Amino acid sequence: NGDFLGLGSRRGYGRGMRIRAGDPDSIHLEELEVWGRIGVPEEERAQPQRLVICVTFSLATGFGKLGDQLAATVDYAALCEAIKAFVPTRADRLLETLTDALAAHLLATFPLHCVRLEIRKFIRPDLKYVAAIVTRERANARNAAP
Repeated sequence: NGDFLGLGSRRGYGRGMRIRAGDPDSIHLEELEVWGRIGVPEEERAQPQRLVICVTFSLATGFGKLGDQLAATVDYAALCEAIKAFVPTRADRLLETLTDALAAHLLATFPLHCVRLEIRKFIRPDLKYVAAIVTRERANARNAAP
């Protein structure tokens, strides 16, 4: 079903994780706050708005083989800074477009096996938030997501 990280039916990344044998080791970053221009009407894109990003990623190597060496993994502080630098350069109409572009950027920039992103925007007073979610794997990764 493409749910390689076992996150498919959860509301929010931090609650109720189902762990299954064979799931890849992963790193999760919860609710990174960034500012970006996003929205269909031009007026909505005129000013940056608060976006919240949740990221879960896996490496090609399991944690047991990292040898406790930062160079063998992905520095999540650097990944956060890359997200914070990338998002403000965009002015997309669709949240879906931004989410897809950010996933491609992270796969191109870091040695990730797979990345799952959720980008939330807070545009409607009658909703807590609206979110777009994508899961992308490196092109040569096994078990490619649909």
